[in-house]
Amino acid sequence: MLDKNLHPPKLPLRFFRWFCHPDLREDIEGDLLETFEEKAQSQGNKKAKWKFVKDVFQLFRPGIIRPAEGIYRLNQYDMFQNHLKSAWRNLLKRKRFSALNIAGLSIGMASCLLILQYVRFEKSYDQFHPELENLYRLTLDMNKNGNSSENFMATNHPAAGPAMKADFPQVIEFARLLKESNLTPNVYSYRTADGHIKTFYEDRTYIVDPSFLRIFNYPFIVGDTETALNDPNCAVISQDIALKYFGNLNPIGKILTINHSLKMKITGVMKNMPENSHLKADILLSFRSLENNTPEINSKWKEPGFYTYLKVASGTDIENLESQLDGFADKYLGDVMEEFGIEERMHLQPVADIHLQSHLKKEVEKNGSYESVAFLMLIAILILLIAWVNYVNLSTSRSIERAAEVGIRKVVGASKGSLISQFYIESTIINLLAIVLALILVEVAAPGFNALIGKQFFSGIMNMHFWSEGSNWLILFATVVVGSLLAGFYPALVLSSFKPVKIFNGYNSKKKPSFRSVLVVFQFCISFILIVGTLIVFSQLRYMKSQELGFNMDKMLVIKSPKTADSTFLIKTKLLSEELLKGTSINSFAPSSDIPGHRVADVNSIKKKGQQNEEGFMVSSLYVDEYFLPTYEMKLVAGRNFSKDLATDKDKVIINEKSVELLGFRSAQKAIGQMASITFSGRWVDTKIIGVCENINNQSLVHEQRPMVFPYMKPWSGWSGANYFNLKIKANDLQSTIAKTENVFKEIFPNDPFVYFFLDDHFNEQYKSDQQFGKIFGIFTSLAIIVACLGLFGLVSYVSSTRTKEIGIRKVMGASTMQILTLLSKQFVKLLIIAAILAVPISWWGGDTWLSNYAYRIEIDGWLFATATLIVFSIALFTVLWQSISTANANPVDSLRDE
Repeated sequence: MLDKNLHPPKLPLRFFRWFCHPDLREDIEGDLLETFEEKAQSQGNKKAKWKFVKDVFQLFRPGIIRPAEGIYRLNQYDMFQNHLKSAWRNLLKRKRFSALNIAGLSIGMASCLLILQYVRFEKSYDQFHPELENLYRLTLDMNKNGNSSENFMATNHPAAGPAMKADFPQVIEFARLLKESNLTPNVYSYRTADGHIKTFYEDRTYIVDPSFLRIFNYPFIVGDTETALNDPNCAVISQDIALKYFGNLNPIGKILTINHSLKMKITGVMKNMPENSHLKADILLSFRSLENNTPEINSKWKEPGFYTYLKVASGTDIENLESQLDGFADKYLGDVMEEFGIEERMHLQPVADIHLQSHLKKEVEKNGSYESVAFLMLIAILILLIAWVNYVNLSTSRSIERAAEVGIRKVVGASKGSLISQFYIESTIINLLAIVLALILVEVAAPGFNALIGKQFFSGIMNMHFWSEGSNWLILFATVVVGSLLAGFYPALVLSSFKPVKIFNGYNSKKKPSFRSVLVVFQFCISFILIVGTLIVFSQLRYMKSQELGFNMDKMLVIKSPKTADSTFLIKTKLLSEELLKGTSINSFAPSSDIPGHRVADVNSIKKKGQQNEEGFMVSSLYVDEYFLPTYEMKLVAGRNFSKDLATDKDKVIINEKSVELLGFRSAQKAIGQMASITFSGRWVDTKIIGVCENINNQSLVHEQRPMVFPYMKPWSGWSGANYFNLKIKANDLQSTIAKTENVFKEIFPNDPFVYFFLDDHFNEQYKSDQQFGKIFGIFTSLAIIVACLGLFGLVSYVSSTRTKEIGIRKVMGASTMQILTLLSKQFVKLLIIAAILAVPISWWGGDTWLSNYAYRIEIDGWLFATATLIVFSIALFTVLWQSISTANANPVDSLRDE
């Protein structure tokens, strides 16, 4: 008996009951419903419905379908066979038009399928987690003077999770994650049985609560998810990490050494986190270790660096829960907010929304873009529409050719419905052939498309995963059915409406040319919009990469700082600097806490000394020494740089022009020597401003320039705080310089991995997603134009063939080839002009909407529209003229021979 709360999809069930043999229906339906209920209980109602739809379509086969009954049904079957044969003969008889139709449709369908696979993948992020609808991330908005745009963070305070569970019964579980801090070292080593030490730099490392493995669905290969992280000094690793360190050995019980001192016992191996997860971790460390070292961590409200996930009870009113978070923040953060003059507010963010709709500070990974996915989805639909429009245009353009056939069929008794059926069958055959060719194209293009996206998200159609997805069957079915009905509707209606008397008295095809003209305008309007969009995307990318950033990153080699935590670290770092500068290949060496291209993690409050706390603002802090500004060629507009000869400089700061403005100084010069108060380590500290540097674009030009402060790092006494070593290279032989640098580094830090990169490559990684979007946009725009031109070529070809005799007479009367070309192309030129006029406001609006995401952007100038118009006209006219020239150059004797 089917659970009354579980309902299979109604339409597929009705479809099954309609086609199934009456003698078999009861037994098969019972099995279907039983399978649906089992699937719903084990995997959820959504997956059960997809399985039910798939099962119904698999049952639609001979042996199960009800038999035909009566003479009428036999006649219908015979008529269908006749229509099928007639449609096939027509396709073979008009090979050129058939090929153009199938080619255009297959390109459109293949493009649509590829884009839809990518869109489906982007929307599938985190969908594999059970009870996803109950999972939320607790985000933090640190507001200063009403400006929170740059301080809306994905992280929160470590005490927030425990407090949420204690105060709100709706919260049944919480899990915290901490990444990349002093408490999460990232140099790991393992001593093999033969004494060899394997050492690697690991970036995706998190300290997590044991509850993390209960909230999220990350299956284990070895170990117990319930107990793996319960004890201090234990770790769970991924498949890849297990293979990297231990090969085929069982890693359970093995010891990983962190920073050559801290020992972690491996208690579990989990499967690699899926590509479609917003969180990708290679190593999970027990939170119990952190609690043992820092007992007060569960009550700390001054370190907002912890990702906090919540699982709420089913049926929780999220809006009501979130409305109580202001009071929650006031309760626990009231004193902190008053002390630092900030306002902190918390929000519940659905985990399902993180990948496409979250671009907060300190995101776990770089997320996707909902806008980009929506634009690509729109392109997919537009390309398919262009292909269907081609079919309509080419089919109706053959109206004269098909008129006699329709007239004869009507005279011998064919009804309008019968004729419509025939043309629908033709449309279906073409769409079926096109989808087969499209699937072949998709299989061929899949590896290149994966490489273009930068993710192995699609394994092609030969993989069973493709066919096991119910959504793929739905896409294929909808493409063929909708294409056959939509594209076949107008041709079937037009061709079946011909009157036999008018046909045999001479049918004039020029009575209703307007609809075809509208379709041509539609095609090229879309092409124009896509070309303008492509030009805007690439112009914006070129603009961002060509702007002055306020620093020089040419030949800047950046080395990841060692994590060796011993008393010799500072001495070794100084020795490294001296040894590297002895040669002739490196100009300067500068340690720093962060580098350009990163969103600086350290955020502090700053104000003039003596101001009220609430009068300050949030500022990014980049810890540097006296060599940093000269190494990056950053210009001072007032004051001076740090000096290693002045011991008092360790308590002073340099600020940028944006900070000068927000602090309220009249000029940079007026700020020199003034006292400011900055929050360091949870307390206000007074400091003197000794220099003002120009603003820099520390991140890509997507973001605005931020106020920055440069505190002195004190690199040769106490902990340096250096996460990176910045080396300015002057030699042209880069590989030789890198090799020599690695040798020196390994001599001084023999147990640490040498991890390096060039800053320009690293900085430009920020534009990678925009570049990928631009390439995808450009490729599919080109395909859309190709499809449109295939239709235009076929249309011009047919129009030329219907005017052969007219052209012959004109040539006999003395018309030149150029006059004939003008005659044939002028009607299409008019349509192109109309398309361009209609496309300009639409493309301007779309481009302006996309550019609004960038702090620094181009202006949409007239040259973009002029260039797009030139491209569209050139391609379209080339297509028109290519076909028209052969018609214009034909011998008039051949066309007039039978007159």
